[in-house]
Amino acid sequence: MQKKRIVLGLIVLALLVMLMSCGGYRQRQKRIEHYLQVNLSMGIWEAFYDDHGGFHGDGSTYGEIRFYGRTADKIRKEIESSDVWEPLSLPEPLDRIVQEYHLGGAVRGTLSEKIPIPEEGKGYWCFLDRDDFHNGVGELYNYEALEQMKRHGSFFVPFNFVLAIYDAEHDVIYCYQHDI
Repeated sequence: MQKKRIVLGLIVLALLVMLMSCGGYRQRQKRIEHYLQVNLSMGIWEAFYDDHGGFHGDGSTYGEIRFYGRTADKIRKEIESSDVWEPLSLPEPLDRIVQEYHLGGAVRGTLSEKIPIPEEGKGYWCFLDRDDFHNGVGELYNYEALEQMKRHGSFFVPFNFVLAIYDAEHDVIYCYQHDI
């Protein structure tokens, strides 16, 4: 009888651990939705990698969200009317991050190996510097963030940032979040 209780307790514990670990991904997806200021629940997450963990939550998250039919039209209109999305092409500092910055964790190599950058005029970009350690104000979007990066040196990459690219031809948002 005692062994059955122990086995049952271990099974319940394993199920609880599995359930608790699944909730973190949905929470991280909702946070990305908040950062990008668009309704990602309309899309299908075709890829999602997350290795945040540990005491400080350091890590990286990568996601690909595809939109179909009417939802593609809705997300395109949302992005076009948004204050935090800018038409492509990428400004030089962001292009340099995409081409040269070597990533670890959920994405290995460079972002250019993972994110296909659409041609100029065929998509949008959104960049969020979330690092209040060096910018002193918390969240800085797009050109404000780029100005802050220029003040810190020729190739300064914020410790905590979100970069998203919307490919309007294929109705896909590629998103990368980095936290150190």
